[in-house]
Amino acid sequence: DATNNRVGIGTATPGSLLTLNATSNPKIEIDVSGTIKASLIADTGSSTTLLSSHDGYPLQLSSASGGGLNVVMTLLNNGDVGIGETSPSFTDFGSNTGGLELDNVGSSNTAIKVSHDTTNLYFVADTTRGYIGTVSNDEVRFVTNGTTALTLSSSQNATFAGTVSDSIGNLRSIP
Repeated sequence: DATNNRVGIGTATPGSLLTLNATSNPKIEIDVSGTIKASLIADTGSSTTLLSSHDGYPLQLSSASGGGLNVVMTLLNNGDVGIGETSPSFTDFGSNTGGLELDNVGSSNTAIKVSHDTTNLYFVADTTRGYIGTVSNDEVRFVTNGTTALTLSSSQNATFAGTVSDSIGNLRSIP
């Protein structure tokens, strides 16, 4: 469409700067020397859009800064996710462990915030220690097997649901 400076592939009337039109599953592939390295697929059968890397390479999101690219998020082909970390690894907790790793994401603390309505729970790490807590009047509960084992109130009172024992199993009382 020379009148509007638009390019259409599969259409004579592109609706944007670049329009791809296909009757089913349109795909854009990035090919390097005959090998597909990445693709963007609109799966019309499941109404899903897929962005994928190939050959086991991680999928990374980056932002431009000072003329260079800064990787801000990495998705590995095993499902591990790193934010601020290009090689997330969870082998410290066993070889079958996977998850989400946040690492030095631009401040003196790195945190995960879990929110529901007005309740916020934080998992925070700084250079010397880790924290779990709230900054509101909400209590924190530790639950095992669907039952509250420990409750920490907003007034810093702790309530245990079971017994307390030392490292060799001797029951201890709390004064």
